[in-house]
Amino acid sequence: MNGQLTEVVDTRTKRNKEKSDVFNGKKEFQILENSLEAGDDYLKIEESCEKLIKNSECLLEFNYSTNEKEFTQLTSLIYIIQFVLRTINKHRIYLEVKSLKQFLLEVVPEIATLDIINELLNKDKLRSCKIFKQLFEIINKTENFSKYFQLYKNTTNITVTDNIATISLKSIDNEEDSTSNNNNHEENELSICQYYESIFDVILTLANQALFQNDMYESNDLEPFKITLTNFKNYLTLYFCKHENDQLSQLLMEDNLPNSDHTLCLSILLIIWNFVDKPIFVSAFIETGYAKAVLDWIQLPFVNLEHKRSFVSIIHNLVRQKQGQNAFKQENAIVILDKIRSTIENYQDFDMNIVYYMGLILIDGHELIETFLKQSKDSIKNILNTLFNKNVRACRNLIKHKELKYHGFHLSELLVVLEKLFISDFIVKYFLTNGEPEIDRVSSHHLSSLSSSSSSISSLTSSSISSESSTFLLDDKKDSIKIFSDALLSIYGTVTHGDDRGKLACESLMKILWSITFYSDDEQIKQQLKSNGILIFLLHSLSEIDHKVAEIAKCILHNLHEILPSSLSKSASLYKIPEPFVLFCYSSQDEQSVKQLIHPQTFTVYPLLIDDDNNEIKSWDEIKFLVIHASIFVVVATKYSYSSRYCRQIAKYALELKKEKIVLKKNYTTQGWFESLTSANANIHNRCIIFNFTTDDDNLEMFNYEDRMTILNLNGEIASIIEENQKFELSNETIKMKNRTNVKRNIRSSLSRFFSKEKTNIENV
Repeated sequence: MNGQLTEVVDTRTKRNKEKSDVFNGKKEFQILENSLEAGDDYLKIEESCEKLIKNSECLLEFNYSTNEKEFTQLTSLIYIIQFVLRTINKHRIYLEVKSLKQFLLEVVPEIATLDIINELLNKDKLRSCKIFKQLFEIINKTENFSKYFQLYKNTTNITVTDNIATISLKSIDNEEDSTSNNNNHEENELSICQYYESIFDVILTLANQALFQNDMYESNDLEPFKITLTNFKNYLTLYFCKHENDQLSQLLMEDNLPNSDHTLCLSILLIIWNFVDKPIFVSAFIETGYAKAVLDWIQLPFVNLEHKRSFVSIIHNLVRQKQGQNAFKQENAIVILDKIRSTIENYQDFDMNIVYYMGLILIDGHELIETFLKQSKDSIKNILNTLFNKNVRACRNLIKHKELKYHGFHLSELLVVLEKLFISDFIVKYFLTNGEPEIDRVSSHHLSSLSSSSSSISSLTSSSISSESSTFLLDDKKDSIKIFSDALLSIYGTVTHGDDRGKLACESLMKILWSITFYSDDEQIKQQLKSNGILIFLLHSLSEIDHKVAEIAKCILHNLHEILPSSLSKSASLYKIPEPFVLFCYSSQDEQSVKQLIHPQTFTVYPLLIDDDNNEIKSWDEIKFLVIHASIFVVVATKYSYSSRYCRQIAKYALELKKEKIVLKKNYTTQGWFESLTSANANIHNRCIIFNFTTDDDNLEMFNYEDRMTILNLNGEIASIIEENQKFELSNETIKMKNRTNVKRNIRSSLSRFFSKEKTNIENV
């Protein structure tokens, strides 16, 4: 009996031992954390770390929280990331324990790349958004990235003497400490930085996966993380200062200093790239000063191609929004980007060149492109040919497959660039006519190297476009107007029911067609639009909806000589404007200078802001009323008004009505469509007076002598024209009254003769 009892006890002990040998991730992490807190048992730390390393593939299968409903492998990974950061922040003295170091620097990054993580992020977009926010909340904590950044700043001291960069170790210890102690402390900080860089690279890689191709984010999602965005910006600035040139990088290698910050730098650039690819996030980056920062970075002389490609794409994505364009204009971006143009082209990366020029064009660089094209630069022709072809192919893809994506680009990304280029009649002629076929050939070098490009990270993996698709075919020129028209027929529904990018694509197509209706050198081009009955019907329908494209539709129809019923109310405030009045057309950018130019007490002035992106612009019916009843039409000729289709439309209508015109040139030559406004042929039956004005916007209170005389002459000329018009109208009214009197006299005389004749006839009878 004793033997049987012993056997039972042995069996129970064996089962308990087997049960204790079953690995429990949650329990093992707790044991490790307790050992680190206690700090007196290195063997326990080693043992726990070895168990975690051995069972690393199943660590995500354990639920480390009490919430069973929310458990997934993603929540487990979040716990492991938080554990790593707690260890780095609180238990630095154990970081050199071999197994702990291996777990933190090697095993955790491997766990984060398991296939299940990517599958879960792609499968559930809402969960991806939630995970993304959790990851950024971790980074955003003061004890995490801010702490690392402070350590990173303490690791190196860069000085430049006689244009030679030198690097030295910078210690935060007291000056009384020995040099060796300083260096030891510095090496320790460098070592700690490696741990931070490793885990932040993991976090940012996961955040990128959650962000990429997920459109379920909202504009305020980044609002709580602006401190982190600022830290990213400052970190990158310090990084590029640290690695400013090859000589400095060589010094780092010779001193055996770690260079793991390079990987983290690329991860930060990558997530910024993907952030700004989503229009809803652009404002957060503009508000945190990225316009100036990225322009500073892109000018650095020894930045490698990886970084340069990121800078170019970030700039392009930021300037796709009006807020971004304005921010870059304030930083004089056109001058800076033109200065580095040869550097970008020397990389011989045609994909990057295309995105570079797309960004340049969106920051009002279309005038620069027109200048290059007039100089017959082959590189610009290759760029323009490719951009035009991408737009045509993307529109065909929309018509055929109802897809708004084409080779990594959203259709709106391509059309907004073409819309800017179509401001220039010279470029329109290049795109739509066959007058210069020799400039339509793309060099064989570029044909063999062209590949699709993207404003987001997808450009790194996109497949190459065949050489056939990059050839500027004559058929494309002939069919392009029909293709743009049919694309509008395919997408017009997005105006009321689409997302922001769909609406932008539709508006850009309409503006492209609007520009085509201005082009007067070839009437056959307009005829292609007029003969498209379905398009005309659609434009009439769009002209009646409550959206800003309605006014664009009305302007297109007016230029195609289509009759439109007036929608101007009889009770409109415009009817109360005292006459005579002067209609001043100018951009909001020129508003301050215009106010200094005119004396409204002498005559009534009606200001009309003509920015294309002005949501409060008046309706076409109101604009027509103002032009008809204005005594004088004044346009302030600057690069801003030149780029405004509304300004051009108003000037065109003023020409049609043979209005008296004054063109005020403010630091600008009257080129392009301004020439048609001021040419002698256009003003046979009326006057067009030109004044020059040179004072800069920054010095409006300091007018030079010439500008003071311009102000006097301008106001005097306006008063003179108004007086002449009043005399002419008075003379016309006098003539009309005399004519009416003569008509009445003739009628009475005729009636008298008639009745006299009738009386004679009666008497004879």
